[in-house]
Amino acid sequence: MECSSCKNISFSVIVFMLAACGGGGGGSAGDDGGGITDTNAPITSASRRTGYFGGNLSVVLSCSDAGGSGCAATYYTTDGSDPSPSSATYTSPIAVSDDTTLKFYSVDNSRNQEGIQAETYTLTRFSRTIADNIDSVSIFEPFFNVAPYFKYQFLYTATQVAGSGYIDALSFIRSEEMTSDVTCANTIIRMGYSPLSTLEANFSYNIQSYKGAAQTVLDNTTISIPAGATGELFEIKLDRPFYYNGVDSLVVEMKSDGACTANVNIYHENVGLGNNQKLFNYSDAVTGFLANYLPHTQFRFRGGDEVVIDEVPDINGAPFASSNGKVQLLYYPDEINGKGIITGIGFPVGLGAGSPTSKANYTLNVRLGHTTLSDLTADFDNNFSTPPVTMANNISYQAPGGLPDDTYIWIPMPDGKFEYNGTDNLLIEIEVTSASGLTYLKWRYDTKLRRAVGVAGSATALAADNLAYGLKLRFAGSSIDIITDGAISEDRPFHTSANTVQHLFHASELGTGGVINKIAYRLDQKVSATESYNDCRIMLGHATGSVLGDTSFSGNMVDRTMVLSGNINIPASLAGDWFEIPLTTPFVYDSAQNLVVELACASGTAIVSIDSTITNATYCPQREAINYISNTDDLPDEAVDQMVDFRMWVE
Repeated sequence: MECSSCKNISFSVIVFMLAACGGGGGGSAGDDGGGITDTNAPITSASRRTGYFGGNLSVVLSCSDAGGSGCAATYYTTDGSDPSPSSATYTSPIAVSDDTTLKFYSVDNSRNQEGIQAETYTLTRFSRTIADNIDSVSIFEPFFNVAPYFKYQFLYTATQVAGSGYIDALSFIRSEEMTSDVTCANTIIRMGYSPLSTLEANFSYNIQSYKGAAQTVLDNTTISIPAGATGELFEIKLDRPFYYNGVDSLVVEMKSDGACTANVNIYHENVGLGNNQKLFNYSDAVTGFLANYLPHTQFRFRGGDEVVIDEVPDINGAPFASSNGKVQLLYYPDEINGKGIITGIGFPVGLGAGSPTSKANYTLNVRLGHTTLSDLTADFDNNFSTPPVTMANNISYQAPGGLPDDTYIWIPMPDGKFEYNGTDNLLIEIEVTSASGLTYLKWRYDTKLRRAVGVAGSATALAADNLAYGLKLRFAGSSIDIITDGAISEDRPFHTSANTVQHLFHASELGTGGVINKIAYRLDQKVSATESYNDCRIMLGHATGSVLGDTSFSGNMVDRTMVLSGNINIPASLAGDWFEIPLTTPFVYDSAQNLVVELACASGTAIVSIDSTITNATYCPQREAINYISNTDDLPDEAVDQMVDFRMWVE
């Protein structure tokens, strides 16, 4: 007899029927009711084991039953509690977007039950604190109970933030002890970009002027601030993360029509006369009162790029000298203030007498590891406290020459995965086994032995010294951005007539490989209504060289792959907004190679311009190849010294 309510549940190992379906009730323990004797408990495994992750995670639970009666159900929880038959029943992949302890177990059709299994997933994060090490003043704004309405804007420059990625929480530092909890009702927080370095008196001009739309990240919420000691942080978790690009100024706007239950004093910095980084009013007026104070603020990022050491005035050629070299570089947890999967390392280049004006080619190895040493020794291998991870093994790398001072170059790491634990010191080893030229990296003196330097292939350093190299780390979970100065507009490929455009991005600009599943461009103009572009195609491929040729589009790429075919729509947007294009076919990018993005469309409803710039012909010529009249012809009309703002997401 067939049970009409039976439901097939598909796991990756065994397809089974729910025990409630079809005659399971009369058997004894170990008997599935159909004559199969099964005394073995099922085994359930998760597709992702305990560890760090970036961005969002999808976990598949798979049940197998060696006893033969088949899996009946899997129960799970995501709040750390032990699951039971009243818990959620697994039917589809489990979405994980924050720190999570997943517990689960299965039962089979003979009522055998396995023990509870657990996996713990930790989101890759880092934090950046602004103005926490200088003379401070105590001010209770914006958390006070005097006025029934307040509105504040705070401006943080890119140099102050020194990071990019998805901000999911703000923290402030108590300047006085709080003996009881405080709540602040009806609080709204918005974040947005600004081209300004100081605020204007008009609220609307500061947060939504040319650089894109502001986003509401906390919507009419009661903030709870717990009691705490002087100097302690308190955190405000956002309803939705805000992507900060690390280039424009960041404006945080807070307003409320409900007073706090008590004043909360927090530390502020006097940023100097004329540096108006605070704007406030106690009414909903268009304008406010400017002040040269900025609260000490900590931004918590869900992955992204973090400047670990900056203000590095001096230059050195190791390890990218004309002779083969090897260096180990030491960084401390309080400099990094983060943990998780590191997917990129970048170094600022410097200029000096005899600085190279042309590119240089290298063969290199990269290892990352943990160390408990606070001073490096001359023993390369023993400087690692645990076995290091090989991130690049004998790869070819090209560093551009003639770069502007303090430009970061990213070192490809295509061969490994490294999880930084956030408590030990980080040790970076770069070994150059062949070199065609010189690239200067920037550093500053330190009291500790931060660098070990020697010859490629040697187990012993020539010296351990006090050079601390500038560093930018990339943590998994965010996008990769190429942002120009936006000096000019690019009216293709989003044009009314047919055209084809290729753009070239260097490995030293991108730094991280993996599966590209989405790209985006930044608008240079306002788009009032949705504009459509027809019969479009997007091709991705690795470049055949360091410049784009003008003889054929196909000749500029290897493994040229169609990742999208169809129409593209640009929604109504403000100038400075990014519009995203999900790819229908992912592309696997090798971070050691240059990337070419080709976009062609047959027609469009309007010309929409994107941010672009004229490139330096010394280090990045011929970054764009274009055909102005055809989306099918393989012959470019020309290759020009121009590049656009570009964003891509890599898994």
